[in-house]
Amino acid sequence: MKFFAIFFAVLSAGSYQKRLRNPLGLAPTTSLIEKRVVDEPANVVAAEGVEGKAQSLLHSAAERVTAFKTRVTATRAGDHLTQIFGDWVYGSTWVGVTFVLWLIIFSFRDDRSTQPTPHKEKFTGDFKPARVWDCLSTPWKTWIEACCCYHFMWAENVGKTKLVHSIIALGFVIVMLLLGPWTWGASLLVLCAARVYVRHLMRQRLKQGDLLHGAIDDAGGVPVPFAPNEEQKEKLDKADSKLTLCTDSCGHFFVPCCLVYQETEFVELSSRVHGEKSVDLTIET
Repeated sequence: MKFFAIFFAVLSAGSYQKRLRNPLGLAPTTSLIEKRVVDEPANVVAAEGVEGKAQSLLHSAAERVTAFKTRVTATRAGDHLTQIFGDWVYGSTWVGVTFVLWLIIFSFRDDRSTQPTPHKEKFTGDFKPARVWDCLSTPWKTWIEACCCYHFMWAENVGKTKLVHSIIALGFVIVMLLLGPWTWGASLLVLCAARVYVRHLMRQRLKQGDLLHGAIDDAGGVPVPFAPNEEQKEKLDKADSKLTLCTDSCGHFFVPCCLVYQETEFVELSSRVHGEKSVDLTIET
């Protein structure tokens, strides 16, 4: 009996020590540290795979955004060109219709002015006896021409001054009008500058630059109300040139139809009284 009691006591003590070493009764396995060391390369590979997939997705998204921006830019450029082309078609139609109507109804007339043939004393400078607002008191035919076809009226008038032939002036006008939509209006500014240049040339060579000092040049034999000496006249001419250039530029920009009609009426009346040579801009006086 003692033998069996001792045997069971030894057996119980061994079992107790074993439980102390493995209290949960787990099977003997690799330690957690060893398992982490063994499994770490696999975790690194998995992380690199996830990072590669993320980079691939980001690259794909960037490519899609770039492609979308390219499509949007191309669409906008196409829409802009379409708008310009539409404006050009509309403008070309308007130019063509008005030019044909002008050729058939209004062109190359010498009866636009409703004034009777004036005396020489009426030509006192500044395009008198023609006035800026005379276009408002003309018959309907001339009024429509001045409002809708003043570009072509101006070209015809330039031909009458012998500066260039009327056909060349008409061609220049048509080209500038057709280029308007494609040049964002720059060609229309060139056309306006050409009108101002011709008007300024008329003031200089036809003695019409007298906004400040009346009939100093004694055009048409009018008595001079103020007779300055040469130095005073030179100063007045310079001041008058700057002032008239400014007023002519503003007039041809804001109310071109009125100024073009005034120039046309002046050329018509001056040709009646003084002859065609009186409006010849190729003759320097």
